[in-house]
Amino acid sequence: MSKASKLVWVVLVVLAVWVAAKTLRRHPGSEGATPGGAEVAMKEDLRRLVGAQDRFFSMHKRYGSLTDLADDFTPAFSHATITLAADRNRFVATAASPGVSLRCLVWSGDAPPDSARGAPDGVAVCWEP
Repeated sequence: MSKASKLVWVVLVVLAVWVAAKTLRRHPGSEGATPGGAEVAMKEDLRRLVGAQDRFFSMHKRYGSLTDLADDFTPAFSHATITLAADRNRFVATAASPGVSLRCLVWSGDAPPDSARGAPDGVAVCWEP
């Protein structure tokens, strides 16, 4: 292999590593998640939580805790913390990530007394605190 061929391979490897690093940095599960990517990821996790709650409610006639839903729901966005308050008539869940200044919320069942930031039943909304 000539010196020119080796140089081309080295440049291609360096370029591939650089592209991979840039791509991974933007992934919602990475430390360098962008606010837009984090919002999409947190909303998706909350949407999946609504589905898990719907299935749980149809079987148990009440909403479940995160422990109750553990077999059916695991957050995909590893850098978000999901909190959940649930009882027989409603659940309210929030998602927050220390890497971005966003909070997201979803609810279902009886409307929460604080109007849940105007979110309709089962639809996640996000805001900057």
